Amino acid sequence: MNIRITTSLFLFILSTTLFSQNNRIILGSWIKTKIEAFDKGNNPFIEKRDKNFIKYTFENNGQMYISSVYNEKGYKIKYTVKNDIIDLLFNKFKIEKIDNRQLILIELNNNKISPSSARMFFSREQVYLDELTLDEKNIIKQGKDSLYIENQKVYPKFRNKDYANVKSFIQPFVEGRSNGKEHLSYSTFVINTDGKVSDIKIHHHINKSYDKNLKKAILKTNGMWISPVVNGKKVKVLKEVLFHYILFSNSKNTNGKIEINQKTNGITKSYESLFKKATKEYLIGNLESALKIYSECVDLTSNNINISIQKNIIYKKLNDSLNFDKTKERIQNSKFNYTLKK
Repeated sequence: MNIRITTSLFLFILSTTLFSQNNRIILGSWIKTKIEAFDKGNNPFIEKRDKNFIKYTFENNGQMYISSVYNEKGYKIKYTVKNDIIDLLFNKFKIEKIDNRQLILIELNNNKISPSSARMFFSREQVYLDELTLDEKNIIKQGKDSLYIENQKVYPKFRNKDYANVKSFIQPFVEGRSNGKEHLSYSTFVINTDGKVSDIKIHHHINKSYDKNLKKAILKTNGMWISPVVNGKKVKVLKEVLFHYILFSNSKNTNGKIEINQKTNGITKSYESLFKKATKEYLIGNLESALKIYSECVDLTSNNINISIQKNIIYKKLNDSLNFDKTKERIQNSKFNYTLKK
């Protein structure tokens, strides 16, 4: 065979093999670690983007997900890879480097690399997570076992081809059950190493119907979870789900003039944040601290029966019969009496 033909054939096979390998390697999730200008000059726009969290997840069916939240897959788009060019429809990237740990992409401007093109550095998701520091406050000791509170280093992955995250899966089950009013729903549950859920707890209630369907939806996620890995082993994780239903302003046309009827939202971000903080203290066993923070929540809302429910649980654990009876009586005289154990 002609040497030139043999060489050309060899190079073709080699390039095809490398392209195929790159296609396989790119599959999975990558976390952006740094963005810089191609010419390494100062660029305020690129520097601002460098501060934002970005996760790319490539799947082998030509689908890709882009997320700005660490524990969600994000938005789905189509992608193709050809001759080391990734086409995301809205943008194109040149693959500068790829291996099992790192991916470096260069954004193309009008299909070309320019001095102002952004160079994006990514780490394989597990590589990125392994390098993060674990806060001991996010570990609940359970005898010889440990339960990890979901955080940016240790979080489960929700896998359902029709839903990008667990909240969108749950929403149809609870749709319309908040009765068109402002409400906060806050719950936690354990995701075990086999992907099954257990120990579902609702900490901030809406009504009996809503709570019942929320639990039903969470139970249906059995087997839809991939447990996180810590030190090479799958671990149990405590997952939280929060829904905040707000009231939007109404508008009406009066003689050609638009009048806005402003709605006052009673559940503030401060209340939401403080209630979550108190609940975390309760979950890790700091009961006195939890009581103190729950008491701080009272001044931030006019409807604090949910606080009484949480305090009632803690008073029982502390064997504080006086305060337990007081909070129990208040709950019994409310629409939330169904939360009391029979």
